[in-house]
Amino acid sequence: MEKNIKTSDKVFKLLVRIFMVLIVISLILFGVNKYLDKQEKKQLEQQAIKSIPIIEERISKIIDDNTDIYDIKTHFEYDGINFIELYVMDTWFNSTDIQKKRFANDVRDNIKAILFEEGFIKADDRVGIYVYSVDGISLAEDGIGGEIKLKD
Repeated sequence: MEKNIKTSDKVFKLLVRIFMVLIVISLILFGVNKYLDKQEKKQLEQQAIKSIPIIEERISKIIDDNTDIYDIKTHFEYDGINFIELYVMDTWFNSTDIQKKRFANDVRDNIKAILFEEGFIKADDRVGIYVYSVDGISLAEDGIGGEIKLKD
């Protein structure tokens, strides 16, 4: 009987050591994984920051190609809140509400596509839009669900 207790003590001590080794290995792997994630995020952020001049150039082309747009001011933050301020010409006031919403939505979607194509955002990230007249009067903005809400 005493031999069984000694054997079981040895087995127990062995299992405790194995358990401790597994805990140490899991902590090491956790630390290595955190480090690699941080390095990958840093690298992606650097790539995204390098793409800002290309993004700005492509947005300038949108402004140049569309006579209804006076200016687009960008507020981009990698892995943060991204939105644009769209300044429209007076032709905005001659459009129907549906045309206004479609126009704002199309501009926002085009900017979002540029940001995604250049690796600045992920496909499911949100890009907000605020529409202003040339004089700075607020005309529209997007709501929580992404729909464009016109101001009165």
